[in-house]
Amino acid sequence: MKRKSLTAVDIILFSSLSCSSCYFLGAYWSGKSFDNPLSYVMLLAFVLGFLHLLDREDKK
Repeated sequence: MKRKSLTAVDIILFSSLSCSSCYFLGAYWSGKSFDNPLSYVMLLAFVLGFLHLLDREDKK
């Protein structure tokens, strides 16, 4: 079985998934509010990264 190599898009979207996950965990643990624009950007990054991960798994 041949492994697919990661493209630049894969790396960017997987990085955004991990970065946004860390952001939300840190904000949750510190008791910060999610009412700022960065939270919406991070939520979008998380959703895009997660959907890309699901799409990549379906293509195997």
